[in-house]
Amino acid sequence: MPISPSIADTLTLDINDVSFLWPIPTTQQDVARLISVGEETLTGGKIWPQQVFDSVINQAQTVKVSNNTIDFGRTFAPQIQQIDTWKVVGVRVDPCAPGTDKAINQVFGCAPQIRVVAQPVTVSAAGPKIHDLTAHLVFRYLQGVDTPAIPNGPPKAIPDERKFREIVNDLKILKADLQLAGIETNGNLSIHPGLKAKQAKFESSLKQFLQKHLSEQQLGGVAFMGLDGTEEPWIFFAMSRQPDGTFVQQAFPTLGGQNAQMITGTSFGQRIIPTPTPTNIDRNQGVSTAMLLGPTTTARLGNSVVQGSPTPQLQDIPDIIANPQKSHFFNTDCVSCHTESVFRSRLTKSKNGAFSYKLPTNISSVDPSLLPKSGWNVRSFGWFPPASPTRKAIPSISMRTANEAAESVEFINHKYLGESD
Repeated sequence: MPISPSIADTLTLDINDVSFLWPIPTTQQDVARLISVGEETLTGGKIWPQQVFDSVINQAQTVKVSNNTIDFGRTFAPQIQQIDTWKVVGVRVDPCAPGTDKAINQVFGCAPQIRVVAQPVTVSAAGPKIHDLTAHLVFRYLQGVDTPAIPNGPPKAIPDERKFREIVNDLKILKADLQLAGIETNGNLSIHPGLKAKQAKFESSLKQFLQKHLSEQQLGGVAFMGLDGTEEPWIFFAMSRQPDGTFVQQAFPTLGGQNAQMITGTSFGQRIIPTPTPTNIDRNQGVSTAMLLGPTTTARLGNSVVQGSPTPQLQDIPDIIANPQKSHFFNTDCVSCHTESVFRSRLTKSKNGAFSYKLPTNISSVDPSLLPKSGWNVRSFGWFPPASPTRKAIPSISMRTANEAAESVEFINHKYLGESD
């Protein structure tokens, strides 16, 4: 990593300093600049270890929801099953998953993470083609785990703060070196300024950052999304690392212990399977975007969703899902987290804002032009390739992703960079 200590020592971070979204490649040369998940790390393995890659790709083609399976297509299936076809399209740094809120930490602990978002990209005479498949590789930095805080709950995560401090220091150096090059990273979350500028030194440094901090030992889980067909349905599943190092399909707490979820239908035409059972209001009840399905949604926006209480209302659901202090992996379903922004833009005509995430002072939000708007777009942080060959792929960032990044920045600046006690 390059070293700029005099500048780096005085820096605090903003939202683009913990979230890196690559520009969409339009030429073969652009594709060559991307980082493959088959790249070697400093520990000798690949960013996405080959055995884990093979396991996930095989499982992706067998996971079934209501007789639907993920389809790689006849033409591109051989390439999609090759690790070097999968490119890093986004990276997110989180100091304390599943959330920095103290109430969440008391139950689930605090797991520092680096999340790598990968999508397959193929190249032909027509140019690069981005495929509507996504993998999220979750690298965790833990000293260990503690006894579950709730019956049948997950073990509490104990963070490796020393290791994560190294990660934060390297993030500061990346920012400082860009400043020396005249590139500012402060501002709304978008395509990363250093990557947009195709700044070769920064691209190299970011690759070195990943090679330094990612290892098979830290890879704790992989989430995957793909289509059965060219447009729908979308199927989500995840695999988690076991004590023996193998990866198995993970049961979702909000899906009654099932290991996959699906959304189908034109413009969310009424089917999310299985119906989620969220607990993001309290430990017994919650909300999901499945509640926003149906032809009469607009007329019902002011209706209460909790029996005996005037709030929250139906119109508050996207805000609750996008609020990382209320919703997280253990109390909210996959489809909700991947569709809250689209439902907000398409269905929610008014809102009271009582349940929205409150952006911290001096931390930026998201470029509104990158928020998902199409009913077909369930991409939270990455590239959305419309099914029509006449339309170009677009970068996409959900409101939830932006809020998680803002929460991460606030936590890092206060705990690791000493803005306050």
